[in-house]
Order: sequence, then C-alpha cells, then structure tokens
Amino acid sequence: MGWMFLKMANSLHEMKNASWFYLVAASAMEILWMLSMRFLRFGELRNIEWRHFFESNAGMRVLAPSIGYVVFGILNVVCISRAMKSIPMSVAFAVWMSLALLGSACVDAWILHETLTSAQAICLVLILLGVIGLQTAGQSKSPWL
Repeated sequence: MGWMFLKMANSLHEMKNASWFYLVAASAMEILWMLSMRFLRFGELRNIEWRHFFESNAGMRVLAPSIGYVVFGILNVVCISRAMKSIPMSVAFAVWMSLALLGSACVDAWILHETLTSAQAICLVLILLGVIGLQTAGQSKSPWL
C-alpha cells in the first residue's frame, strides 16, 4: 500500500514538472507566434507563383511566416492547456504571459535590434519579480499570504 502511494506521489511530482516544462514551451511558442506575425504578409500570399515556387526563395519568405503563424499558434494552445492541468490558471497565465513578454523584449533587442531603454528593462524585471512573488505566495500555507 505504501509503495502504491509513493508511486502516485512520484507520478504527481513528474506531472507537475512536466506542466512547468509545457508552460515554458508555451511561452516560447507565443514568442515564435508573435515573431511570425511580425513578418506575416497576407496580401502577398495571393501573388505566390506556385509553378516557380522552388526556383527562388521569394515565395518561401512569404509562406514561412504564414506556416509559422498556424503551427506556433496551435502548439501554443496545446502547451498552455497541458500546463494548466496541474498549475492553477491564474499562475499559469501570469507566468506564460510574463515569460512571453520578457522573451519578446529580448528578441526585439537582440535579434531585431529594437531599442530597450533602462526604464523598460527595470519594468520587465519588476514583472518578473511579480511573477516569482505570485508563485511563492501560492505555495505558502498561511491564509494571510
């Protein structure tokens, strides 16, 4: 009987860790989804010449963001829904969006060479501290915290 309880507890612990993995993966998918939206050009999709698609990379530059939009959007929803199986919805949403926000700010600054002011960086750190506080307060057993 004790062995069975230990096995169930271990399974629950693994599921909780898997949920956090899915939550981080959902944030990464959100960042990639937003990045594909940035390069999405719906108007040019109609102008792709499918007969000559593989002769140059111009068609792929138009098609790739559209494919990324769909694929990363679906993976985003799948990952966040799996994460919320054992993480409370409010915590999952806060962590998901804050990681996506921090990640997109990093992508903007380092890959897309957008400016990130020190005030913006401080605000991003405050958001991260708020999410960490939300998670640690949720683990507290005290009714006052």
